Amino acid sequence: MRLFLDFEFNNLVGPQRNIICVAWKEGMDGTVKSFWLTDPTFRKVFAIQMSLAAKTHTFVAYTGAEAYCLMQIWQEFDCVPDRFDYYDLYLEYRMLTNHNHKIAYGKQYLNGKEVVTSPPLNKWAKKKAE
Repeated sequence: MRLFLDFEFNNLVGPQRNIICVAWKEGMDGTVKSFWLTDPTFRKVFAIQMSLAAKTHTFVAYTGAEAYCLMQIWQEFDCVPDRFDYYDLYLEYRMLTNHNHKIAYGKQYLNGKEVVTSPPLNKWAKKKAE
């Protein structure tokens, strides 16, 4: 089963993020749950709950930052699972659009009108066109 995660945090400069809260949803039809993680008691409950969920669930999030936050919380309470599955949606999007102009260009809606866009010329093709 999939578990969708979204953390909110600040302090991007140092090695530790200041994790403020988390929202997650179990499966596509589950209810959204959330925790404020500023309280150490809730933080520990969440860490243990996610450590147990790692055995049966695949974590899904939009960037690797969520995995970093999850690992940080697990390490705080020494409950890091032996292994866990993580699916990064942003990485998948970047892999799909890498040199794939079918997704990035073509028929699109811009300012309420259907427009056909085309990829820019390569640098060697630009020299020939000039």
